Formats: sequence, C-alpha cells, structure tokens
Amino acid sequence: MNVHTPIVRDRDPISSHLAADELQHSGRRRTQRMVVLGMIQHLPGSTAGEIAKSYAMDAKHQEKLFYMIERRVSELVLAKAISRGDVRRCKVRGNPAVTLWPLVG
Repeated sequence: MNVHTPIVRDRDPISSHLAADELQHSGRRRTQRMVVLGMIQHLPGSTAGEIAKSYAMDAKHQEKLFYMIERRVSELVLAKAISRGDVRRCKVRGNPAVTLWPLVG
C-alpha cells in the first residue's frame, strides 16, 4: 500500500524533514500503516484511544501508540483501506472521537 502524502510542512524545522525522510526511506512509515490497519481490522468501530489501550504494554506506550495511530489514519483513509465512522465519546480518553472501520480484509 503506497501512499504519497507529505509528512512535514515546508515551514517545519530541518530536523523534522530529516526524520520524515528516514521514516519514509527505512520503510517504517509503511510498516506502521500495516500495523495500524491490522489493529483497526481486529477492533472495528473503535477509536484511536481505545485501540491504543488495547495494544499498549503500559501508559507511556499507550500514548505513543495513540499518536502513531492518529498519524497513519489519514494515510489509510486516502488509500481506501479504512473509513472514519461516527463520532462518539472515547471510552479511554473521554473526548468525542471518530470511530475507525476497515474497508479491506
């Protein structure tokens, strides 16, 4: 699944551009997309916060996982691998959040 979307903005610092290049060229960005897609397929209709809590080893990992999921969702929507569903209160974070639904697999 190849998705070509910008990871950084032109006004971001050079360190962000270097990190984005590394993420793309190392294959980690694609790997993250596939991992997030698998999580969404396993927990359809969940929010990013709920998915992160289900897969996290501890609170620190949960927060990192939440942000990784959030970063990859737009790419997966663009690739037509998932869709955003209704907004409801997240059972983990307590805020209004979109539900995530797989479109493939």
